[in-house]
Amino acid sequence: MLEGSMKALNFRSLIIFSAFLRVFLIVYGEWQDTHMEVRYTDVDYLVFSDAAALIVSGKSPYKRSTYRYSPLIAFILTPNSFIHQSWGKFLFAASDLLVGYFIRKILKLRGVPENLCIYSVIVWLFNPFTFTIGTRGNCEPIVCAIILWVIICLMKGNLFQGAIWYGLVVHMRIYPIIYALPILIILDPSLFKPNKKPIITNWNSKHPKTHLTLGPTKSFNLFSRSRILFSLTSASVFFLFTGIFFYLYEWEFLHEALLYHLTRTDPRHNFSIYFYHIYLNYERQFSVLEKLVSFLPQLMVQLLLVFRFAHDFSFCFFVQTVAFVAFNKVITAQYFVWFFCLLPLILPWTKMKLKWEGVFCISFWIGAQLHWLFWGYMLEFKGKQVFLQLWAASLLFFAANTYVMITIILRHTYSPVFNLSQKTKSIDGMVDDGDNLGGQQNEHAHLDEDDEDVGVEYMVHDPNVDWKEMRPRLGDCYESPAQLRPNIQLKIEEFRKYMRLWTVVPSGGDVFETRYGYIGYKVDLATHTCTCNLWKLFGIPCVHGQAAINFIHKRSNSVHFFLVPQGQICCNIYGEHTTCRWKQLVVKG
Repeated sequence: MLEGSMKALNFRSLIIFSAFLRVFLIVYGEWQDTHMEVRYTDVDYLVFSDAAALIVSGKSPYKRSTYRYSPLIAFILTPNSFIHQSWGKFLFAASDLLVGYFIRKILKLRGVPENLCIYSVIVWLFNPFTFTIGTRGNCEPIVCAIILWVIICLMKGNLFQGAIWYGLVVHMRIYPIIYALPILIILDPSLFKPNKKPIITNWNSKHPKTHLTLGPTKSFNLFSRSRILFSLTSASVFFLFTGIFFYLYEWEFLHEALLYHLTRTDPRHNFSIYFYHIYLNYERQFSVLEKLVSFLPQLMVQLLLVFRFAHDFSFCFFVQTVAFVAFNKVITAQYFVWFFCLLPLILPWTKMKLKWEGVFCISFWIGAQLHWLFWGYMLEFKGKQVFLQLWAASLLFFAANTYVMITIILRHTYSPVFNLSQKTKSIDGMVDDGDNLGGQQNEHAHLDEDDEDVGVEYMVHDPNVDWKEMRPRLGDCYESPAQLRPNIQLKIEEFRKYMRLWTVVPSGGDVFETRYGYIGYKVDLATHTCTCNLWKLFGIPCVHGQAAINFIHKRSNSVHFFLVPQGQICCNIYGEHTTCRWKQLVVKG
């Protein structure tokens, strides 16, 4: 029943319903603020609004006590003073919806099926933590949207744009600096080349477990073009905004917006395990040893996670953020949004079932938080001396965060975002990125730059099988008679690289039927023409038509397939002919 109802849903319906929900909550919040003792609006929103009003009047936003954010937040909320006091809430709610759109965009770039995309987007759009944060007036949805946009820029190879936004988001909220190291690791020069986009792996591709330990290696080139470009651009943007606001507001800005967060200690509303120690010693300066005791565990965990999962960087960002929040000296409820926006990006790769393990993890985490809130209520509203009980609740909440994080890691299917086989493009002695095969130029080894978006794959498949669902696996093939060995050897890294985008079916003679995404093409090499089937209309101009002709024309003579007994089809893997149980053929020309 659930599956049937999900099919009836689509992304547009989700966004529209989510938008109405958020508008309703904003309107309701205005009513509650007016008629009830407990306000719906977050106290931070009042601080933002006051700071914005100070800017409108030509004063420093830091004249408002407890405003400890970048002046950018106050600047974008200045319409609160002359349009409507809820302007900022609508802006934050719109950013909340934008996060949902970006989540789907990232998953679609990985080729995740639509139903899984919908499930994942729902986890964000209808999470009570997230849809109340923005409508109550907290700025975190803007930060989340920028972080996801940085991920999209990296996946598309737009390093310059991604670096600009990354520098901006670190200026706005200092915590995304923890993503700098995994970003530098993934900006490998063999993946990011001038004028070429990195190849994104399909969401269900299999990967060797040896990649799990990838991190800086002997060949790690810190001063590669991609790393220098990203580092200099993001640092320039960060220091540009920091310099401008330092010029405007001087040391008050630097202390409140940046330095304060590096040394922050908070004895109230703090879920951290360090809360009780901070409370007992709040009036004195902490020693270097005390600072190290709280900082070193967090640093060690961050480094371990980065060097373990950097190439699966959406997952790496998620576990990094969970660990950063769990081990931090200060934890407030809004921090949870930092990893909630990344959670949907890892769901398609988890082996955890909602029943029972998933339900237990959710219940343990929420239960530990409610347990803490009970003792916090007893302390702040009832005036009870329950500091030890509250500290014990903090320890339990830390245990819940750690348990859930470890469980998610153990149930995760490692999947590098980029095709790591680009690093080893050797075919019969071909070294690095060269195109020579046995000392001769191999015209079929790589695409021309004009054909960059085409991919390099031939797949002959059973027409009765859904080509999108049936993809070759290593375990699907086994060796057949030695006399069927081809002349071209295909290493497994190359096999994985080209298993994407194009399917080609010989129709007899010089005619090939191809498919690129949902568009079908028919290429006739004899007449050098191409027609396509777009939404069942034949003969209209083909967007990728010429690329399809060039692609097939250059490689048709290297398509090797053989029928063996039982009518199965052979494919090239490791230079051996093997039979594919799915009646599919994948060869590299």
